[in-house]
Amino acid sequence: MIISKIPRPSAGDHQQQNARLAYTKRELAELLSVSQKTITRWEERKLIKSLKACRKKLYPAAIVNSFLKETL
Repeated sequence: MIISKIPRPSAGDHQQQNARLAYTKRELAELLSVSQKTITRWEERKLIKSLKACRKKLYPAAIVNSFLKETL
């Protein structure tokens, strides 16, 4: 079975466990140490993009990473 061949992160592999594909507005705000209103302002100014999934706005990790590279 293909699924059994996927390596699972070990308990000591901290980076693998924290890897996320997408973040909610609250999670992103906490991660970047800004308010949720700041995330909303960035979105209104087209600095960061969100996607809707099941009536929730999600911020894909790839978009967040490219936003951080452009702004730093």
